Amino acid sequence: MELVLIDDQTEITRSALSIMQNNAMLGLGMVLFVTWLFLGSRIALLTSIGIPFILAGTFWVLSGMGQTINVSVLLGAVISLGMLIDDAVVVVESIYYRLQRGIAALPAILESLREVVAPVTSAVLTTMAAFLPLMLLPGILGDYMLIIPMVVTIALAISLIEPYWMLPAHVLGAKISFENPSRIHKYRVRVLHWIRIKYTVLLVRALRWPKTILLFLTLTFATALSAAMGGVIKLDFFATDPIRLFYVNLEMPAGTPLQVTLEKTLEVERKVKAQIRPGEVRNILSYSGQMFTETAPFFGDHYGQILVALKPRQDNLRSVDEMIDGMRASVMATSGPSKLSFLRLSGGPPTAKPILIKVRGDDTETIRRAAADLKQIMGRNPAIRDITDDDSQGQMALVLRVNQDAARRAGINPSEIAHTLRLLVDGEIVGRMQDQGEELEVRVRAKPRVLRDINELGNYTLPLQDGGRIPLKELLNIETGPSLGNIRHYNFRRTITVEANLDKTQTDTVAANAEIVEE
Repeated sequence: MELVLIDDQTEITRSALSIMQNNAMLGLGMVLFVTWLFLGSRIALLTSIGIPFILAGTFWVLSGMGQTINVSVLLGAVISLGMLIDDAVVVVESIYYRLQRGIAALPAILESLREVVAPVTSAVLTTMAAFLPLMLLPGILGDYMLIIPMVVTIALAISLIEPYWMLPAHVLGAKISFENPSRIHKYRVRVLHWIRIKYTVLLVRALRWPKTILLFLTLTFATALSAAMGGVIKLDFFATDPIRLFYVNLEMPAGTPLQVTLEKTLEVERKVKAQIRPGEVRNILSYSGQMFTETAPFFGDHYGQILVALKPRQDNLRSVDEMIDGMRASVMATSGPSKLSFLRLSGGPPTAKPILIKVRGDDTETIRRAAADLKQIMGRNPAIRDITDDDSQGQMALVLRVNQDAARRAGINPSEIAHTLRLLVDGEIVGRMQDQGEELEVRVRAKPRVLRDINELGNYTLPLQDGGRIPLKELLNIETGPSLGNIRHYNFRRTITVEANLDKTQTDTVAANAEIVEE
């Protein structure tokens, strides 16, 4: 037995944590620069230290609620980062305005808070009200989205503590005064005066030509809308980055022994390895007897699958799509499997593939022919990849139907033939009883016999009225063939679902589906 590491999903969380840290540092630096430019170095420092305080308080509250640091939590933190410092900037600017005019620190702080507490609180509550309804979304998407508005709401609520309590105390303790301004402060005042003049001149010019400005904005909006509606901008309603692993799914004809399936799976694995470049793959795992899919796992001797786990993305490594495209021709040329496809997983909540069409009907064979025609239509589009369906053949089955004419000529009741078959195979329930609160079935069946061939079942004989005997196979219509692996329904009718991936560098989901509908 060998234990190998196939995939490490913690890399996604570490990457998201790194992004949050970078955004936090970038936001902190920008806040420091802007507040230093307009308010001075000490006020800039006192304002900026609110960001780490708010994030620490948010994670502390989430920890008390039983949450962990994961991608959803970090996404909510990244979304709220840009809003956390807004109320503190409004408060400190109001305090700065009064300090510049010679008002003492404590009166300036109290007057400022009385002036801005209502609008600042209203602004924060309005933003919270925009995010809170996302917690009411139903289904899987609602479960996934629940934590994001929760994180944003908690962070915004804690962001009110900093400007109403910590920031005024820090400004009061810093004893900020403008009675003896420094040379940097005097230079800053001149720069701000120049900015105000230039902005005022630009604003006056714009107000003198209101129709021209309105026409320019209207044309800009119309151009953007035309680009979106005309297909210049490709539409993807839920774009997500692929996870750094993919599967090669293999389905052999029904009745294929497990060992044969495994040998063919290993053959495909060798082709996959031949297309791998050094340093791209963490590990490759091949197995047969089951096949993982995005909807449900399939089990059977004719299923095989190859899991290719890739190393974390670096500049010198190919993307998942590039690797799949590089090995597609070699893998798909493998003879033997009835179905071969690639399964690419994406981050985020479960979503359907870009192309998903349900073929409905009452007769299985008719639905299969329609699904095959649909797959041919889809195959003519070079942007459509990995066309699959959920129609799967089951194990080989022996179908026995009573030959009514033969049974009538032999003088045997057809129900007696069916009764005999049940006794030979599963037996019949003749009674039920209770034992320790559980219901037990009493089943009667014929003495089990070792069959070298399933067709030997037809050699069992039944007595005739004239004292002779007749074998079952003369009273039955016997058929052998693959059974249905599954029977799926949609709106109370049998359904085969055809799915496919899409190369979105060539077209978008809306255009591809519209083209299929037209054909």
